[in-house]
Amino acid sequence: HWLRTRLARLPQLLALYDGKTQDPTAYRAIRAPTLLLCGAEDEVTPVTEIEKLHALIPGSLLTILPGLKHLPMVENPAAFLAAILPFLRVAD
Repeated sequence: HWLRTRLARLPQLLALYDGKTQDPTAYRAIRAPTLLLCGAEDEVTPVTEIEKLHALIPGSLLTILPGLKHLPMVENPAAFLAAILPFLRVAD
């Protein structure tokens, strides 16, 4: 139930970040447990962009997966699951 509720809100949360937003107020207002996960070699959404979000979202966690690119869940499913499952268990 918890995960379904969070996934249902995903489009709203993604809409907050369009890569061009100048006003960080929306990110600072996020109070939900937030895990930012990216591949260290991601060229689509560079680590520097994720680090900016991490700095804006209070209490967010940042995990950078070494050697992976934009689709860590496909490139290395085991590493991806190892990163998100502890977060989901704690947030539940």
